[in-house]
Amino acid sequence: MALVGPEHISVVREALSSLYDGITSLRGEIDGPPVAGSPYANELAVSRRKQSLDTAWSTSLMLIDSGEEHLLAVVKTITVPMLPIACWTCVRSMLEPCARAAWMLDPMIDGEMRIKRTFAVQFAGMSQRLKFARAMNQPKHVQEKVKRRIAKVELDALNLGFPKLRDRRRKKRIVGIGVKMPTATEMVKEVLDEEGAYRIFSSVSHGQAGIIRELSFAPVSKNGLTLQMGGSPAQVFKKTVDPDLMAWLGIIVAEAFAKPVWY
Repeated sequence: MALVGPEHISVVREALSSLYDGITSLRGEIDGPPVAGSPYANELAVSRRKQSLDTAWSTSLMLIDSGEEHLLAVVKTITVPMLPIACWTCVRSMLEPCARAAWMLDPMIDGEMRIKRTFAVQFAGMSQRLKFARAMNQPKHVQEKVKRRIAKVELDALNLGFPKLRDRRRKKRIVGIGVKMPTATEMVKEVLDEEGAYRIFSSVSHGQAGIIRELSFAPVSKNGLTLQMGGSPAQVFKKTVDPDLMAWLGIIVAEAFAKPVWY
């Protein structure tokens, strides 16, 4: 039995748009320098490496921007003409940056752990940049530049007493600095408690036909019979926007986006 009617899809759209407008207004108030006496200002006052805290702040704002744009993309996918498949991949694409931003801004950690997490994010990002350079066969000097940046981050971390984290099996392989950054799935689970949703949305991104059909299609019955194709019965499906699933989608999007902004 349906929990909500088709008219509630517009409610979801309006709620997400209202959330976007409200947070955009709020962002104008929090994007400036730290307020005296705020947790950020207090951490800066005693930090051994103030630039890392600034990096955590600026990186998190950029990740929130990513979540913000994907929130708008979700709204567009559930606006006529609706895109009942693409909406799920848009949500998946917003969960990761929102979770990572909240991980860096977590108010339950101290400045020292925040610096460690900043190094972890920097190392992970530059490692992916190096993999991209190699995959694209970019010039050697480009790859060497990325390697030098990685080495600089490693040295900065070591000077603060933060260890290089090595692969248990391949001891020479560095897998992190300061702390090992969780995988995307682990991050979404730890920070947003949405592992199940992230996994099913990832299945859509990876082209798992059964999941795509379950989320975005509904069976079509013709006089109670299935279609005959080449003498074999076949069930016909059509793309459908399920109001109940859209309500679920809206809750996930709103909570994921609001968390790093709240932090």
